[in-house]
Amino acid sequence: MVKRKRSRVNNEGTTVSSDTGEEYIPGLTVKDVPSHGRSTRTTHSKTPWVAHLLSDIETKYRYLLEWSDVVEKIREQFPLELTATLKIAEDIGVRHPMKPGTKEPVVMTSDFVITTKDGRTIVSTVKPYNRITIRDVEKFEIERLYWVQRGAIWGIVTDKEIPQTLVDNIRYVRKAYNLADLEGR
Repeated sequence: MVKRKRSRVNNEGTTVSSDTGEEYIPGLTVKDVPSHGRSTRTTHSKTPWVAHLLSDIETKYRYLLEWSDVVEKIREQFPLELTATLKIAEDIGVRHPMKPGTKEPVVMTSDFVITTKDGRTIVSTVKPYNRITIRDVEKFEIERLYWVQRGAIWGIVTDKEIPQTLVDNIRYVRKAYNLADLEGR
């Protein structure tokens, strides 16, 4: 069996990402993270690779992105350069995320990196409103500064910004989007 390329950190502490069109590999997959809820793997024409979504709210947000006429490309669980996030954390006096039980820094990821048809990069962190902690805000600030330094638009999306009726309708229509999905009915 052929092993696929994975995002990884090289000896210089920078992230080596597999972002070559159809071969994009997310920085985290559903197998890498223990889930307290539902995780999803899915495909769509805007991302011909298998998307790894780690929560229901990520899945709902992705449905909205897939349906948007402005969105050209969606990359999920996008790895950030470790050396850059370590420096940002140090500069702002915030503890960088570490692997549990170790002092080894973790490569941070952004939930969604979106490329629009007019070439803009929009980065979205997705989290349920009532589950955002002070520690989450600290990590969000590292991520925000990382993307601002690269000229991207960054923001937080919570369940309060996701229209449930629209998501339900997209989910319903999406089932028929690809006729191959109807096999077995």
